[in-house]
Amino acid sequence: MHLEDTCGTELSAAVHRDGIGAMNSIRHFCLIATVAFMLALWPALLARAQTSTADQLGHTNWVISAAFSPDGSRVVTASLDDTARVWDAVTGAPLATLKGHTDWVKSALFSPDGARVVTASKDKTARIWDAKTGALLATLTGHTDEVYSAVFSPDGSRVVTASEDNTARLWDATTGAALATLSGHAGWVNSAVFSPDGSRVVTASEDTTARLWDAKTGAALATLSGHAAAVHSAAFSPDGSRVVTASEDKTARLWDGKTGAALATLGHIGCTESEKQNCAFRWLTCTNENKLTFPNNLAQVYKICTPDNDACFKACGGL
Repeated sequence: MHLEDTCGTELSAAVHRDGIGAMNSIRHFCLIATVAFMLALWPALLARAQTSTADQLGHTNWVISAAFSPDGSRVVTASLDDTARVWDAVTGAPLATLKGHTDWVKSALFSPDGARVVTASKDKTARIWDAKTGALLATLTGHTDEVYSAVFSPDGSRVVTASEDNTARLWDATTGAALATLSGHAGWVNSAVFSPDGSRVVTASEDTTARLWDAKTGAALATLSGHAAAVHSAAFSPDGSRVVTASEDKTARLWDGKTGAALATLGHIGCTESEKQNCAFRWLTCTNENKLTFPNNLAQVYKICTPDNDACFKACGGL
């Protein structure tokens, strides 16, 4: 019986039995009991209210990834608040919160049929979720450092992940079982995606290369070498015949999607006048001293500096 029901019964009985004076005594007791009851429940009620408010307001930290579902009806977002969220793409209403990661969620994408979402996290895992209910379906565990990206294969049967542990990995998208490890990069793997037919994977790395892999066996197929700085992303053309890469060296490059042969360089290769002047000063300094020192005069040797191996000199086209 609820507290108010109990007090109402006691008040009625007191009036009939002992008159109005007794009713006042019972009323005082019920007031104290009600206050005590609410104080006992307050922490739970406050937590519930805060959770409800957070769910309605949305993410509580930076949102760093957002993508549409294949049919365009929903959007999934990834946040530094350790969650991903699914939203109605027309009304903006929250539909599901994907909770389970223990650190930042770096990316979130739908499966090709829109039924699942895959997330990548700084907690060294990727996770697969029911896109409608938000229920966790599988945890992809095996990377030894944060996972930057996770992408479904075109048929939705596999997932490829890219990690700061210098590898990409292939997984069964239903069971979460590890299928293959793509090892060979000498730096963080920033991204990994499937070819349109699902037969190959291209990875982009901090080691200045992109690489092509067999998506079934994990075997290395080709190394795309030519960039002078970290490669942040790589993507296949719609027919899978070419790859485009984007790099910190201020260029994008086109490559043969099967052989890895370089096809074209897109973008500004040289330096601005200001960069040329700075580059010239650095090169002259290290030429005279046979070493390159940092601007803070700590005289820490960075590398032996000659026109043949100085990246700045070569980027400026020999000045």
